[in-house]
This record gives sequence, structure tokens and C-alpha cells, in this order.
Amino acid sequence: MATLRRIYARLSRCFSQESHVFDNTILALVVSTLLSILQLKSDSPFNTHPKAIVVASGSVLAYGVSCDVEKRYHRTNIVCVNIARHGRIVFGSLLMVSLTSILLPSFLQPIVFLACIMVYAYLWITWLQEEVEDEVHGIEMV
Repeated sequence: MATLRRIYARLSRCFSQESHVFDNTILALVVSTLLSILQLKSDSPFNTHPKAIVVASGSVLAYGVSCDVEKRYHRTNIVCVNIARHGRIVFGSLLMVSLTSILLPSFLQPIVFLACIMVYAYLWITWLQEEVEDEVHGIEMV
């Protein structure tokens, strides 16, 4: 049980609003810039990249729900807030990746999504490795 508390405390520190740079204003700036660039294209992205548009639309909806849950339960349910904060980060990143992939040729789209997945996998594995090292260090201290 103490291990779970430490992991939860560590996750809370890693993804707290104070320590994480990913903010609504940064996302709004990047998304509005990407949408402006997309308007300059002669082809409609709805015709040329329908899957990326569906992913971007779903990401916007999920991002909005995550923001709403985070604001609604920020004083009453810290677990929901942390889950919503993680969802906001993931869905905001997915939104940016899907809009960016529209600007690239079709054969490069899977590579962009794969790169995003690899970055998140690396961050997760790094975090997991630190947790295991902390646990081993804690066992050696006892």
C-alpha cells in the first residue's frame, strides 16, 4: 500500500499544473496556427485526409471533456482531476499530431503517429524505471 501511495504522489508531482508546460494557451496557439496553414492548402483536408480529420475531431471533443472534468472536480475528487489532466495531455498531443500529419504526404502520416507513440512509450518506460529504482533503493535501506 505504501508503494501505491508513493507512485500516486510521484505521478501527482510529475503531472501537476505547476510543473507541466502543456497549457491550454499553448495548445490554442499551435492549433490555430496549424488550422491557418491548412486553410492555405488548395485541397480540402476533409477529402484528402479523412482519417486524420476524424482523429482530430475526436481529440478536440475528448480534450474538451477532460478540461471540463478537471475544472468541475478540482476541489472534490483529486483522482478524477489527475485522470482528466492526463487525458488533456494525451488528447491535446493527439490533436496536434493529427493536424500536423495533414500537412505531410500520406505515406508519412503513420510515421508521425508512430513517433508520437514512441515518445510517450519512452516517457512511460523512463518513469517506470525511476519507480523501480526508487523501490529497490527503498528495500536496500531497510
